Amino acid sequence: MIRPLLLAALLLPWPALAQTADATARVLPMSHRAGTAKGHEGHDAVSQEARLTTTGITYGLVYNSCWDDNHAPGGADGSAYLGMCQPTSANWYTSGFLRLKINGDDLGIARLADMWIAEQGRRAAVKMHFDHPRANVLISSLLHANDDRLFVVISLSPRAEITSLDVSLLSYPSYFTYWNKRDGDRKGLTAIQTYPQANGKQQLNPAAQWWTAFYDTIFDPAKGEGDGGCAVAFVPEQVSAAEVVVGSYACTMDLKIKPDTRQIRLCFWDFNKHPNREALTKLSATLPETLERLRSLSPLPLAITESDVAAQAATARAQLANIAGRQALEQKLTDQTAELTRLRQELLDNKSPDPAAAEKDLAEKLAAFEQLLWDVKFFVLING
Repeated sequence: MIRPLLLAALLLPWPALAQTADATARVLPMSHRAGTAKGHEGHDAVSQEARLTTTGITYGLVYNSCWDDNHAPGGADGSAYLGMCQPTSANWYTSGFLRLKINGDDLGIARLADMWIAEQGRRAAVKMHFDHPRANVLISSLLHANDDRLFVVISLSPRAEITSLDVSLLSYPSYFTYWNKRDGDRKGLTAIQTYPQANGKQQLNPAAQWWTAFYDTIFDPAKGEGDGGCAVAFVPEQVSAAEVVVGSYACTMDLKIKPDTRQIRLCFWDFNKHPNREALTKLSATLPETLERLRSLSPLPLAITESDVAAQAATARAQLANIAGRQALEQKLTDQTAELTRLRQELLDNKSPDPAAAEKDLAEKLAAFEQLLWDVKFFVLING
């Protein structure tokens, strides 16, 4: 006879048995309103926000665009589409901190197809899918538990030959100087040189200068002003050229990504009101591990990368042993294991023509497989 308490525990949905998440995500519904900007009157002004939170920090991401069939070829205005609205109002720009061009065509010409939460727990992940004429593009924003770095992976599945990839980043370190009619003192710190505030472009050596911190010596939280600075790192092997502008207002970085790159990996910091010296000391200490993680990081949910369905299926078959009537469950284990193994490897090799759809499909099939494992447990419990 099955004990009532044991039966009650087994009947709980499996997520209810999981521990409380350490890194969480939230995606707000997409909003629509009539556009009023010149040249966009009556168009669909679209906005959608996401939040990724762990101890001590929340990163807010916002998609903004104008949708109208007059915006050829993708029906969207590509001027500013991915912003960072938290943890501070300054630093990585709310109205567009990251832009990608594929063969010269801005990612923003394509409408955002979907934004969703891919995982929570040890890591929170929010995905954004763009159906661009040149490629399927999946942007994965990843925040690990108890970590203040936001990792961003831009995955590309080309529809045609990619001859150029350009990434542009925009920040207003610590304080909106010009807007508030104040003078600051911007700096751009790299591994081998600190660039002073100036109007000209500074060429970087990607191999040696794969990270840059932007900050302001006047608007320093240690002096009671400003939000603190920000920083970014990239994978040096993916970049053929890099340049920064340390302006009196905006600070920018432009990257020439090697055209054969299929996962552009970046890491962002917002110093989040921490004084310059404290933030830069902490940044320096984390850089070696950051580069190591950037080089190996997979944007796929941990449930996919760490899954071992073959081992789980073998354990389930051992539990079934020689119990009469087990054959249907054994066949399901065989079929689902084969399909999951194939789909997982396709995603790991970045060979899926539509990684967004494939990732969602695999997540659903993994949930179904998890249910199958519970079906085996119940079968053994009742018939064993």
